[in-house]
Amino acid sequence: MNCLFRYFIALIVGAVVTGTVAYFEPPRGESLILLVGIAQVYIVGTVIALRYESILRNTDSS
Repeated sequence: MNCLFRYFIALIVGAVVTGTVAYFEPPRGESLILLVGIAQVYIVGTVIALRYESILRNTDSS
């Protein structure tokens, strides 16, 4: 998969998840830093999952 496309998909996933959390969570003082953390975790996790998809899908138990 193209690297730029992988990063674009990861940004979309991070934005959707973070936006959903922000929509359903009432605003508080620490909300902004938590939302930034959520976005970072989902973006990096998606990039890793898309990069190493074959390893993550391997069901061989050995």
